[in-house]
Amino acid sequence: MKDKFISDYIKMISQHSSLIIQEGNKSWTNVDFSKTEPEIIREYLLTPGKGVDYLNQKISTIISSQTRFEIKFASVYCHQKPRVKRTTNSLLKCKGSTPSCELGDLMTIFVLLDRNKKIVYSTAKIMQAKRKNILDSESQKCLYESDLEFEMPQNIVNQSTNSNIIRTLPNYNNKRSDGLSYLILNDGSPKNKEIPSASNLIYDWSFHLELMMEFKTGLPFVPPNNPQENDWNCIINDLLNVGTGKVKSQTVRSGFGLDYFVNAFNDYDYFPEFYLDNNDFGIPKLIILCKDTELKSQ
Repeated sequence: MKDKFISDYIKMISQHSSLIIQEGNKSWTNVDFSKTEPEIIREYLLTPGKGVDYLNQKISTIISSQTRFEIKFASVYCHQKPRVKRTTNSLLKCKGSTPSCELGDLMTIFVLLDRNKKIVYSTAKIMQAKRKNILDSESQKCLYESDLEFEMPQNIVNQSTNSNIIRTLPNYNNKRSDGLSYLILNDGSPKNKEIPSASNLIYDWSFHLELMMEFKTGLPFVPPNNPQENDWNCIINDLLNVGTGKVKSQTVRSGFGLDYFVNAFNDYDYFPEFYLDNNDFGIPKLIILCKDTELKSQ
């Protein structure tokens, strides 16, 4: 049944790839790129008429009106981003410049749902934003391109399914490059830069959206299966379990913060309610929700 969901969805979304590419870059029009990286991302995620709201107006309305799939772009802005500590093992392989660095500036999440809003498939990509195509933090570069582990901040671990501070990242054989990349803001023409940076594989933001929505990038994740799991599933679950006070109280019971956001933005054809803005801890998020209005998963 899962294959049927994905097959039907891929056939549909591929017919709208030109629309996504055309409007994806335009969603950055009128965003003030003289601001700092966090301020630029905040404007993109929260401002009516721009960014995420623009994507809903120009992409979601068309797809939702012409197909059986309802699509909504939603956003969560967190004012306090987590800094992670690099481990001794990581430092031995790639020294870097500082013992800690930010985990990321933006996380893109794609979620495919059945008609009852049950999660069928979900992927995520964590991005570090740069004003220019210059990686000025050696520690950040080591974290994204070399490190296989890091220490998660204790206040995030406190809300986690795993009480150990160590988190493990996938290697390249396990599609690491699908889960981590750089967002080059580039004075009004944002681009995604893949890892490793030496390959210089860089493409427009609109292609990042298209690839996320066609399951061609973004690393799949599911709720952690056991309390000892500390890999990609745990990392994404950790980052979803923080972000707003509401999320914390909900996910202590459910163990999977994505359910909260699926329900928070559950009116998929009412686009004015597209964001959450809070002063809590976490990575700002662009969440692409797609509901199949016909099929029910088993």
